[in-house]
Amino acid sequence: MVPATDRDGARTLLAHLPGLSDDSAAPVRGELATWLQDLYPARSEAEWGSLQPDRIAEHHLGTEAGREPALFTRILTHLPGLQATQALTVLARTSQHLPHREVISRILCDAVTSAPTVLAPAALTTATRTPHPTPLIAALTKLTHATSDITLLRTLNDQIPHTTLALSEWAAALTTILAERHDTPTADPADLAASLNNQSVRLAALGRREEALTAITRAVEIRETLAEQRPRMFGGDLERAVQLRELLRRPLRHDLGHTTSAPDLAENSGDPQ
Repeated sequence: MVPATDRDGARTLLAHLPGLSDDSAAPVRGELATWLQDLYPARSEAEWGSLQPDRIAEHHLGTEAGREPALFTRILTHLPGLQATQALTVLARTSQHLPHREVISRILCDAVTSAPTVLAPAALTTATRTPHPTPLIAALTKLTHATSDITLLRTLNDQIPHTTLALSEWAAALTTILAERHDTPTADPADLAASLNNQSVRLAALGRREEALTAITRAVEIRETLAEQRPRMFGGDLERAVQLRELLRRPLRHDLGHTTSAPDLAENSGDPQ
């Protein structure tokens, strides 16, 4: 599931296993690292490779995950970014085997919500690259509804590609949650307007034009007030919001030669320029 890049990394990974975490087990970890290196030769610069072919590896992982799901969750929550991405990719493939789908999905949900700072961005990245993103999207969905960390949500929003089919539903849900979190009497109206703008873009990408128009119309109203107060800072934001509103007001045209893409008007969650 996880490659080891060097000998020290191999020992660190093996220390996650039951009975191998104590200092007294250091000699055993070294022997196991050598055994795994011989058993699974690496094709690239790694300490060991993986069980081949992939289908056998996936079946083995699914079986072991069913036996010790807490172990898999614990290992995932201690992995750095690159190793986490590799592990999530393998487990996403494993979840496509029906007998293992439920347990893998539960492990991914538990791990992402337990270590969101590392695993949520890794899950998002992996979901855009794997042909099996469903359990990763489920984990991200659970996290976005459970967390109160608005900074994390904004970071994830900034990481979503402008155009994405796999993440389109989740992206719309995330921007809706961000808009709701910013819609308070004490919130910065500029943040609310930016969230509404992004919500509109994501809803429009799903074909939910009326909802998208409602969101961007409110964003325009907020930005009109902001632009009156500080035109140099907010004039550009207002212009982009008006542009998106006018696009959504136009009758929907089905001829491919006149299709307009709204996601180009998405914004990041940084401070307005």
